[in-house]
Amino acid sequence: MTQRISPFWWPVFGIASPVLLPALLVRHRTFVKDISKVRQLNRARMDQAEPVELPELESLKITVLGEEKVQPGFHGAPGISYKIKTDKGALLFDVGFGPENPGLAQNAEKLKFNLDQVDALVISHLHPDHMGGFKAVREKRVLLPETFGDPKGKPCFLPASATAKGFKTKVVVGPQRVGAGLASTGPLARSLFLMGRTEEQALIGRLRGRGLVI
Repeated sequence: MTQRISPFWWPVFGIASPVLLPALLVRHRTFVKDISKVRQLNRARMDQAEPVELPELESLKITVLGEEKVQPGFHGAPGISYKIKTDKGALLFDVGFGPENPGLAQNAEKLKFNLDQVDALVISHLHPDHMGGFKAVREKRVLLPETFGDPKGKPCFLPASATAKGFKTKVVVGPQRVGAGLASTGPLARSLFLMGRTEEQALIGRLRGRGLVI
């Protein structure tokens, strides 16, 4: 996502530069050190990872419930939410800003989506545009629009500790199957300059003999 900085802010940045620049320099030094730690941590995790047997998928369909760029008639917003359906089942991957942005619920209604259509929820990482908004981050609780329906105790796979009302939460600590013939890579760390370190997981599978990463 890119956004042009209004010229209105240029004098503000100029006045603040005696404080802002040293603060950014300190943050940069911390960031460089953290990048090194992240690489070591991820290398250790990959060395210890056990192989996961995956079935061959005959089909895979991704339905976009939430994304920044959308087709006419749908509502766009930062963050993502995808329904991933294979011939082995279906998953909901991330929930965007959840109830904080009405566009997700409106898109889901237009696509006639509800939680009865999926077997599990997978959250890639615990940021507001993936786990349901800023309140979700503050409370470490995955938040979905109420119109999605009752989770009915379905599993919610997380890369780090959090809660999700109505789901049976499970923190993924390494590669494992999560349903629909797909598996989680397990959490892998990365460091963002302003937001610090975060734990993320992706989905992997085998589509007609070829590997795929979502």
